[in-house]
Amino acid sequence: MSFQNEKRQHPRTKVAFPVIIETAHGFTDGQILDISASGALVLCRNSLKLTKKLYMAIANVPQLDRHLPVGAELIRTNTLGPDSHITSQGLGVRFTNISSEDRKYISALVSEYEHEYEHIE
Repeated sequence: MSFQNEKRQHPRTKVAFPVIIETAHGFTDGQILDISASGALVLCRNSLKLTKKLYMAIANVPQLDRHLPVGAELIRTNTLGPDSHITSQGLGVRFTNISSEDRKYISALVSEYEHEYEHIE
């Protein structure tokens, strides 16, 4: 991951939502570790050849009876594990295609979780 000075547009909070990721090269599953109205940090257990654009279906979002569909842009990656054996990939993504209703829902969710989980600056 980049260690540049970041200025986040929206507050983030820690979560643990399962996610299915689709790129031009296939599918993989993972877990969203933190989320904001503008993006997320995703941990993928399986390495997948990544492309700049990807599609995600976020599952088990509280109070939603459906997957949350999101188009996203890959901002950064962080490969975890020794060079000879990659154990997982961390993906920083920016949401590029999300309904305004879903973006508002995520903002409300972050505000609600702020009191239950550690808020990420």
